[in-house]
Amino acid sequence: MIIETKRLILQDLTPEDAPSIFAYAQALIDQGFQERGIERIFAPCTPKSIASKSLMLKLGMQYEGCLRKRPFAKARFYDLEHYSILKKEWLG
Repeated sequence: MIIETKRLILQDLTPEDAPSIFAYAQALIDQGFQERGIERIFAPCTPKSIASKSLMLKLGMQYEGCLRKRPFAKARFYDLEHYSILKKEWLG
């Protein structure tokens, strides 16, 4: 499992990791909305990133759409699905 501070990156997610990843993601979103004044948080993932998509949906993020054949790492092109949540949705 790999976590970055500017972006949450999930690799080799196991069922045992899920509770800590979910709690970490919740803390990041809380900090963004409550301490940094951010109005919208979004996250992209590839269509094959089932664990990432599941986490984003569990966090209450909404699917916004797919950007097809976007340039990504190492000069490759990938479809990227975007998910987001607004401050008013998170804080209720």
